[in-house]
This record gives sequence, structure tokens and C-alpha cells, in this order.
Amino acid sequence: MQDLKSRITRYMIFISLITMITMMVIFVVYQLQTAHATARLNARELFSQIGEILESNDREKLALSRQYNETILSRADTVAYILDRDPALCSDPEALCEIAGAVSVDEIHLIDADGVIFCGTVPEYLGLSFDSGEQIAFFKPMLTDKSLRMVQEITPNNSKGLQMQYTCIWSRNGRFIVQVGMAPENVERLTENNELSYLFSMLRTEAGLQLYIVDPATDVIEGSTQTSDTGRTLSDIGINPKTVRTIKDGFYTDVNGEPHFCVFTTLGGKLIGYAVSYQRLHGSVSNASMILFFSLALGAILLVLAVTGYMDIFVINPVDTTNECLREIAEGNLDKKVDIRSSLEFSELSNHINAMVNSLLASTQKMSYVLDRAEINIGVYEYSPGMARVRFTERVPRILGIEGRDHHRAWMNREDFQQCVEALKARPFEEEDGVYRLEADGGVRYIKLEEMRDENGIMGILMDMTEAVNRRLAIESERDIDPLTGILNRRGMDNTLSRLYEEKAVGHCAVVMIDADGLKQINDTYGHDSGDQYIRGIAQALTRFGKEACEQFAVSRNGGDEFVMFLYGYTDREALMDSIRALLDRQDAERVALSNGLRVPLRYSVGYCLSTGENDYYGDLFKAADERMYENKRKRKHHRAS
Repeated sequence: MQDLKSRITRYMIFISLITMITMMVIFVVYQLQTAHATARLNARELFSQIGEILESNDREKLALSRQYNETILSRADTVAYILDRDPALCSDPEALCEIAGAVSVDEIHLIDADGVIFCGTVPEYLGLSFDSGEQIAFFKPMLTDKSLRMVQEITPNNSKGLQMQYTCIWSRNGRFIVQVGMAPENVERLTENNELSYLFSMLRTEAGLQLYIVDPATDVIEGSTQTSDTGRTLSDIGINPKTVRTIKDGFYTDVNGEPHFCVFTTLGGKLIGYAVSYQRLHGSVSNASMILFFSLALGAILLVLAVTGYMDIFVINPVDTTNECLREIAEGNLDKKVDIRSSLEFSELSNHINAMVNSLLASTQKMSYVLDRAEINIGVYEYSPGMARVRFTERVPRILGIEGRDHHRAWMNREDFQQCVEALKARPFEEEDGVYRLEADGGVRYIKLEEMRDENGIMGILMDMTEAVNRRLAIESERDIDPLTGILNRRGMDNTLSRLYEEKAVGHCAVVMIDADGLKQINDTYGHDSGDQYIRGIAQALTRFGKEACEQFAVSRNGGDEFVMFLYGYTDREALMDSIRALLDRQDAERVALSNGLRVPLRYSVGYCLSTGENDYYGDLFKAADERMYENKRKRKHHRAS
């Protein structure tokens, strides 16, 4: 007794130490991984914020640039109007300077029909032509098209090198070209503010955290929150440029002699770096580890004391013998009898165990007999986690398709049986809960499986539902499939859309209405069999297009020569438009073979409507797409007629 107690005590101490060490290792690794993940998340959030600032500045710059374009064109119109009213001003540079001041522009140049500057506010430009340089040559197309109104991007002028934006328009009498130049100071200011080095100069970071902007061509640090590092290379501060380009999830290295965790990304054509010191990243891990260690040690000591205090009440031999008998019974050896007579209590326990085993054997046999007599294709099985074998009724192997395997009539190895059940569960029949597909030599069978679990084990019921499922599938197929084309009919499409909208699985989506062109002519010329082949050709072309160019789709024939495609599951609205454009490109690009072997062009009209959200009613999308389809059909008829 004491030997068992001492052995159990030593074992508990050993297990406690192993558990403590394991938990400490797991805890430290988890803390380190969490710290790394947090650093990566913080870096990506910061990179995202910088990117959003750059995008915002780009949008503002674009809007301001458009505003300058409109302004400079308006002022060029004003100058042209003044010169048309008083042609004598066209040869007076001083007057042009006054006009420039009046309309708030920096330069005015007048260019003749040959592209030569004959007058202007900058004397050194006189005599220059559209062939005098790349900058002025931008406006050369105006010599051949007097309807052009051209605005040049901001560029340095040739005389002073100042940033200038030029525009050219023809005078109202069409005798000369008016060129106006303005210095867009606000656009230049936004361009400067969009530089990453400027953004870094505005950032303030905490101790132990540095940010870097690096030229990827030279690895020179162009900006940093650590100002002393600006102008140095990555190698100078201890960062390997090759590591920066190959490891994207972060790496450890010594930065200026101190260990850091670094994350780099590319933004705006530059390398952006995030470096956090080891002390800042892992400072709290060691403190938490010590607290956990002492807590686990105290818990282990209390556990050992509590368990060893109750070890004096053991009856070793009867318990071992009983456990051995029960182990064999649990493994499926129900012929095993328990016969322990060392005490009245163990004798009574033995009788109860033997009675329980006999009852289990009898209940399994009775259940198999009843199910066989009733000719119900149902099987029942039962096992507990400690059993090595599974008990089941006689129809279970037949239902699972394992009749030829090596197993007893009423039991089977638990691991093998569980593998069979898990293999069945891996192929669910999505149309009905609790039903699974079983591919057998005779085809596909459908098995319904229900399991009831409790603390004593698992009881399962298997039912062969093949006949009922096949009947239902046949009915649904006849109801929802168009017999001529093999695709969905109107009812099938309605059911599909109702299910998709109910599951909120449409994402970015669109309804596309398609109507065959020239079907009446095909029927009148070649017969209705050829017309049917023409309709089948459109259905096949739409199905083929959906598989090749769409994320997810459904296609149906609504009747006659009208078809519907529903494109859905897109995460990007532009990608959805790309698919629609691809369909439009195929409108007249395919041919179909008729029943007489003649191949004719496959033509159809298309109208589409994109959803603005999953709350859109798809009936409204159908209506809008139908209207656009008829508009497309009218345009195509008019085009063919002309």
C-alpha cells in the first residue's frame, strides 16, 4: 500500500514538473508569437494609414488639377475674346502684359497658323515654333484640328525653369492660336505634402520605435524618425537589404547595435520600415512568465498534498481484477464473466456486471430481429469512448457497404468503424440535413445518420434513404430544368435566386437579360428544328461563358428565345463589369451548327443591371435589365439596317 502511495506521489510530482515546463514553454512561445503578431499588425496599420494619407492627397491633387485646367481654359477663352474684339492688340506685347495681369495669368503667347510664336509677353519666346522643343511640340496637333482645346501637364518652362501649366485654343476667327501659362502653386504644395519624407517629418514615435523610408535602388535612408540615420544605408545601421526584400512577415536584427524586430513594405515606390526594440517588444513577457511559474508551482504542491492525503483507502487486488475484467468487456469481449468473491460487496458487484452484459447482448439481438422482421432498412450501433469494439445490428454493415470486411456478425473494431462513419460524414448531401452520399459499386446511395451522445457513449441510427432522395431529386429536376436546353427554367431561376438572397451569398451581382436575334428568320428559313438548335446553341454559349469568365453564375431560359444570366459572388465591382464586357464582346463572335449541318452566326441582344447592395430586390434588377436589353436590340436592328 505504502509502495503504491510513494510511487503515485513521485509520479504526480514528475507529471507536475513536466506540466509546468510544458505550460511555461507554451506560454512563452505564445507570448512571443503574440508580440510578433502585434508588432506586424501595428506596422501594417501604420503603413495603411500612410497609404490612406497618400491616396487622399492624390485625390485632392487630381481635383485641384482639374480645377486649374478649367480655370486656365476659361482665362484663355477670355484672352481670345479680348483679342477678337480688338485685333490691334495682337501685335502689342505691352497690351498683352496688361491683359495677362487683368485675367490673372503669367504668360500669353500668340501662335500663327504655321505654329510660330509671333507675339507674346515673354520676348525670348518670339520665333519659336511647335518644332522648337518637346514641351511646345505637345500642342502641334492643333495645326490640323482647330476644334482642339489642349491643356498641358505642369512642366518647367524653357526660359526660367519655373513650374508652369500651358493651354492652347484657337481664336474665334481661326487665324491664330492663343497660348496661356499659369504657375499652379497649390498643386505643387500638394505634391510636396505627398512626399513620404514630408509625412515622416510630421510623425512622432515613442521610445524604442523607429520608422524608415529607403530608396530601393540605393538602399539609402531618405527619411527616419531617428534623424541621425538619415543619409545612411541599411547596411550602415545593421539591416541586411537582402533580408528586407525576402522576409515580409518581420525579422530580428541589430539596429545600431541593439536588437530590433523589423517589418518592411513597399509604398509609393519606396521601402517603408518599422523597427521596434527587443526591450519594448518583450518587456512584459518575462514578468508574466515569472508570475505564471510561481502560480503553477504553488498549485502543483497543493494538488500533490491533497491527493496523497486520500490514498490510504485502497483495496488493490480486487480493484485491479475488476478493472481487468471491465477492460476486456469494454473492448467488446462480452463473453467475459466477472467472478470476484473476496467480499460480499465485490460479489454483488460481479453479479450486477454480468447481468448488465447479458442484458446488452439480449437487447442487440432483439433489436436486429425486430428490424429484420419489419423489413425496415435501418441499422443501429452503440459504443463508448473506452470500448475497443462497436456493437451494431445486422443491417449496419449492409447500409455502410462493408459487408465483405472481416468483422464479427454483431461487432467490429471501434477505430475501423469510426473511419467508416467519418468517411460517410465527409460527403454530406447539402439538400437535406443529416443525409450523406455514399458512392458504391451500384451507384450513389443516400444514408441518413443520427447520433445521440451522452456521458455513457454514442448511439447511432443509420437509414438508407436512396429511394426517397432519388424520387425527390427527379421531381425537382423535372420542375426546375428546361427540357429543350438542359439549363434552369424560370421557376428554377426564381428558386435559385431566393436561396442565394436568403443565404446573403450574392456579393456584387448583376442580372443580364439575353434575347436571341433572328430566331424567326431561322425558323422560317430552315425549320423549327433548326430554331431549337439555335436556342440550344445560345444556352450552351452562355453556360460555357459562365464557366470561363465568371466568378459564380446561374443561367436560365425564361421561355421562347429569352434567357437570363445571374452573375454573383464578386468581391470587386470592377471585376463584375469585366465579365459583363467580356459577354458583350461575344455577342456576334460565335457560330452554331443547325440541324442541317449549316453553321450560322449566333447573335443575341444583351441588357444588364448591377446591384447596389444585397438588399436590392432582384425583381427590380430584372426589370431594368430587360429595358436595357430591348434598347440594345433596337440599336442593333438600327445598326444592321444602316
